[in-house]
Amino acid sequence: MSLDETNGANLHKGLCLFLNQQNDRLGNDTLAILASSDGSLVASSRFDVKSDSRFSAMASALLSLSETLCNEVLGSANDHTSFSTSKGHIALVRLTIQDSPYLMMFSCPADTNLAFLMRHSRDLASKLIETLANKSISLKQE
Repeated sequence: MSLDETNGANLHKGLCLFLNQQNDRLGNDTLAILASSDGSLVASSRFDVKSDSRFSAMASALLSLSETLCNEVLGSANDHTSFSTSKGHIALVRLTIQDSPYLMMFSCPADTNLAFLMRHSRDLASKLIETLANKSISLKQE
């Protein structure tokens, strides 16, 4: 099933599959999460709801904090941020789907180029926005 073929009934499954397939380009030990701006988990490339819900909440808080910092220091909000450690990288991307704010989080091992992760993250966010733009389905959890 492609994301283009999803409807309201199987949207969650389609989003998870989309994230899983697209994240394969980053290698092993990767994670992709789509979350609402308040940090609620919408979909994940894996199926560890407890951990992924925690990661969604933390990612939302970090992206909000980085937006505030950029607004105050640079006079403009950022739409993405990244973190790097000796074990890997994390990219956070802000996106708007159907007039609602969301975020995507991607993680990958340290042997993946950080610039590639950022490009991949922004491209995937754009692809998701474009795919869902004209669908009459809601990502909001009831």
